[in-house]
Amino acid sequence: MKGLLTLLSIILMLPAQAQNLVLDGSFEDTVFCPMWHTANTNLNLTHWKYTGLMSGFTFNTCNTGAQSIPQNAWGYEPAHSGNGYIGFGTYKDRRYAIGHLSQTLEAGKRYRISLYVSLCDSNIFACNNFQVYFSDTIPLAFLPNGDPYLVFTHPVNANFHQDLKSKVGWTKLDTTFIATGNERWITLGNFLNDAQSDGYYVGGNANNTCAIWTDQSGTWGYCVNWFASGAAYFLDDVSVVLDDDTGLEG
Repeated sequence: MKGLLTLLSIILMLPAQAQNLVLDGSFEDTVFCPMWHTANTNLNLTHWKYTGLMSGFTFNTCNTGAQSIPQNAWGYEPAHSGNGYIGFGTYKDRRYAIGHLSQTLEAGKRYRISLYVSLCDSNIFACNNFQVYFSDTIPLAFLPNGDPYLVFTHPVNANFHQDLKSKVGWTKLDTTFIATGNERWITLGNFLNDAQSDGYYVGGNANNTCAIWTDQSGTWGYCVNWFASGAAYFLDDVSVVLDDDTGLEG
């Protein structure tokens, strides 16, 4: 009995794992399995959306072709965790992803935001800028077919600037911020224009490279030239947790 009580005391002394407030931070809760030809691919995640049609892509092991994992039309990368991740541009052809939090953020509280990115194999440019914006309402730019460049006017909560040229494995981005209060939406991407962005050549040619992909829905042709001359990234495991010195939520 004494040994059991000692074990229970040790367990109670361990810091509790903070709750991730991002709904489906690993991009696995799909409305339907992502298919390459589907025009409304920006609607196939339950808790995430992209700017405009065909502006970002969901990759999942359920697909057997261009949107599969680990091999897909944008390159090769196993998921950081689970069975899914997303991809979108951050330089030259930038796009954004917006997700929903499970609860609103509290004013004056410190939160930790972390996520993992990997430069797509097909790109000849990288961009060292990645930012996160929290808001109480969904920005106008994220309405269907909205202009993604409108978000340049929004202040960001997390501004990452580090080497993001790796195409092998995942690079972790991690920082803290103080919430204004009532934020319920999270927006991911690069909010700087091309002139402000730290984009640079990493090698290769932006050729009009085309391929034929076959998946469960049929056979489809695809050309990669539209994003090869910019910087596009795979993104996985987004987390927002309440942060304090003890690791507890309160």
